[in-house]
Amino acid sequence: METFVKNQLGEKLDVSIDGKSLKEANKIIILVHGFGTDKHERGVFDDISKRLISGDKNLAVVRFSFAGFGESEGDQKTKSIDTEALDIESVYQKIEEQIKEDVPIIILSFSNGVKALTKFLSIGSYNIVPQKVVIINPSPFNFAKDLKDLFQRRGSSTIDKNGIWYLKRGDGTVTSISPKFWESLDEKEAIENIRKVSRKLSVVMIRALNEDIIKADTKEMYKPFIENIVELPGDHNYNKPEDRVRFLDKIEELLCIKKA
Repeated sequence: METFVKNQLGEKLDVSIDGKSLKEANKIIILVHGFGTDKHERGVFDDISKRLISGDKNLAVVRFSFAGFGESEGDQKTKSIDTEALDIESVYQKIEEQIKEDVPIIILSFSNGVKALTKFLSIGSYNIVPQKVVIINPSPFNFAKDLKDLFQRRGSSTIDKNGIWYLKRGDGTVTSISPKFWESLDEKEAIENIRKVSRKLSVVMIRALNEDIIKADTKEMYKPFIENIVELPGDHNYNKPEDRVRFLDKIEELLCIKKA
């Protein structure tokens, strides 16, 4: 089911609900995408959703695109981790309004989406505490430097007189980033947010053993905060079919969903 949720700026966020409706579901899974992508997360979220609803006919999988991305309204050049955290808050509150009492919510966040999610969970407004949080290939705490270095190395970025970065992506799209976004990738804040979240919630981290995007040793980086770290063969997006299947199997296991 396709629907829209307005964020706090009045922009419509493109939201998909797969499986049961929110009012009928006995479990809610929320997927939070990463840097410069959308609710499909280059097909990874499509496959997660298909697998989960095939294994449990009574759950709902909620996916959405941050404002400025995918089919959501908004200008990328005005967006940051702060606005993304507010987008999550808007979607989460809408879910809270519609679900039955005592229905568990589990959140899966991918790559740099982890920063927006942990910011929301640290300071955002919500009534239902997530049962579990799964962070997948999270970006390093100092991601601004790493990301700038990556795109400069690849020669795939240009910067205009206003400091707006235009990043050419592998799929042909262009991501526009303002100085505000770089400023929001605050290393100290990212560390403090994951510290707060890991203290009050059940957090699991999945890390790709053959990372091709994130070069930092994120296992060592996140280890002081997260006890349960699962490493799986595969690149950042688990593109090889055998790696994708293994990854989806692990997601089912972590979410206690039996294979049909």
